[in-house]
This record gives sequence, structure tokens and C-alpha cells, in this order.
Amino acid sequence: MAQVPQPLDDRRHTFGGRRFSLFSLQNNTYCIPVDEAEEERCDELHKIIRQVCGNRIVLVPPGQFPPPGVDEPLVLDCGFGNGAWIDDLLGVREYEDCKVAGVDIYLGSRDDDEDDDGDDDDEEEDDGLQEFEKKRWNLNAPFRTDTSTSRLRREQFDLINSRFLAEGINTNRWRSYIRELKELLKPGGWLQMVELELVFQSDNGRLAPNASEPLHVWSQWYSHTMELSDKNPRIGRLLGQHLQTEGFDSVSFVPRRLEIGRWNSGPGLPDADIRANLSKTIETLLLWPCAGALAGQRPPMSPDQYRAMVRGAQIQLQDDSLRLYCQVFVALFDAAVLQLTMQ
Repeated sequence: MAQVPQPLDDRRHTFGGRRFSLFSLQNNTYCIPVDEAEEERCDELHKIIRQVCGNRIVLVPPGQFPPPGVDEPLVLDCGFGNGAWIDDLLGVREYEDCKVAGVDIYLGSRDDDEDDDGDDDDEEEDDGLQEFEKKRWNLNAPFRTDTSTSRLRREQFDLINSRFLAEGINTNRWRSYIRELKELLKPGGWLQMVELELVFQSDNGRLAPNASEPLHVWSQWYSHTMELSDKNPRIGRLLGQHLQTEGFDSVSFVPRRLEIGRWNSGPGLPDADIRANLSKTIETLLLWPCAGALAGQRPPMSPDQYRAMVRGAQIQLQDDSLRLYCQVFVALFDAAVLQLTMQ
């Protein structure tokens, strides 16, 4: 088995006015910007998902986390991004004593002004007290291959949060990734997973699946570029199946609609926020896969063609008569059942 490459630094590449992790671009792994605009998009998306999940950060049934008698629960966040979920977790009095480790490819500041390509950036640490431990790791590599002193250990965590990794984890890695998360949980620990599926659908069937529909075109390009990078654009709907395949008998798996626009009648759902955030998402996620290229490569389309595609999709996103929606998939697992089935 070929060794999975690991990032060593936070070098960046600027394209289209956005900053990307150079490692990510070179290895077709999560080719999404790491700048301040992306921080804002992630913050907005986190708030939307929190509302969709009943304004809850931890999805575990009440009274079961933190575990009774555990003063400092250990928490792992896979793919921490700008740390929005971690910040919310540690901002709640009930969870403020949690000790959190966050895993990501890129750990540097996402809004600084240091030079990009070819300039070695020192590993950056925020001033003052660190609220959580940051670990640089490509999640496509098995955790057992990590020989560092900060390596993750079996039965270490009381709670693991994994979210929005569809663009980063290779298709054939998901089952072993989930299996390893299971091994990292303490008996009785919890795993919660959230993935967004960017396939736009119409509640009244007016969004036709053909090339005359800009949102359908965008979705087709998204699926195409994901598959070229060995990623599964529909991994969210497979989470429940993968959890059960890996022996997770106690699985709560819930698809939830993100209804886009004023036709949304769900209680407390931020319809305007959903549309504004997805408009940014449409522009952000395919910028590099469709229009960017490293030396010696040819992009699928020109910047002008890309902007035209995105603009058409964003305009159609404003059409309330289509009753548009996409889905987010939420999975929750209790490790206690697994321990019983393994004995």
C-alpha cells in the first residue's frame, strides 16, 4: 500500500483572489480556500446546522454527556476548519471543562498576510492560552501510522465529532476511517457525524435534471470533479450503512432538509441564511476544481466560463417558485453497544 502523504507546513497558493493550502492542491485533498472569507462561510454553515439540529452542539441524549464522574471529558474534532464547533462547545458551561483535540491538514491563521508559494511558514500558534490542541494530519492516512508523541490512542475519547469531510476523504477510505474512530472511543463514548449533500432538488419537481438548469449543471460539475479526485459526493447518505457495516448497532441516522428560500415553513429554520450561505458555497467549492491548475495542468474551464456557471446557479437559487432544498445527513453512535457485541 502506497504511503499517504502528510502535510508538513501551512504553505499556501493564491488563485482567483482566494488562498488555498498548497498541500491540498498538490494532493487533491480538500481543495477549498483557507482564508478569512472561508472562515465566515464556515461560521454561517455551523450556525445553520446547529439550528437544524435543535440548537444543539452535542447531539448525545441529555444526561449522557459529559459522562457521569468524568471531570474533563476528552473530545476529538475531525476536520476542525476554523474551529467553529469547538468554540461553541467550549463556550457552553456544561462543556467548558472538556479537553479537545482538533485534526486538520491546515493549522495556520486563515486571514494573515504572509507570503504564499515557496515561503516556509513557521507553524503558528495563537497568542495566549490555547483552548484546544491542534493536530496536523491527513485523515486519508490510518491513525496507526502516526508515530508522533501526539498520536491518537485507542479508547481515548468520550466524544468524537466528524463533519464536512466529503471533499477531503477518499471514497475507499471512509469505512476504515469510521472503524478507526470507533477504536478511538472509550466504551460508552459517542460518535456524531454530519455531512452536507450538495445535490439541489425541487419540492414541486420544477427543477428539471437537464443542461438548461444552472443548478443542475453546477451539481453535475460538483459530482464530476469530486469523483475525479476520488471523493464521494453522496457520502452523507451512506454514513448509516457504513456505521452498521463496521458493527455500530445503535445508530441514529437522520436526513434533514435545508429548505432554500421563503417557502421554508419549518419552525426556527434560517431560510435567508441558508440561501446566502449556499450562494457562497456554490462559488467557493468549485473555484479550484473547475478553474484552477498547478503548473503543467489544464483547468476544465476558463475563469470567465466558471464565473458564468456560478452566476447562473446563484440566480436560480433565488427562485422561490422552485421550492429548492438540499440535504444534510446526521449520524450518532453509542460505543457501549459495540463493546457488548465485540465480547
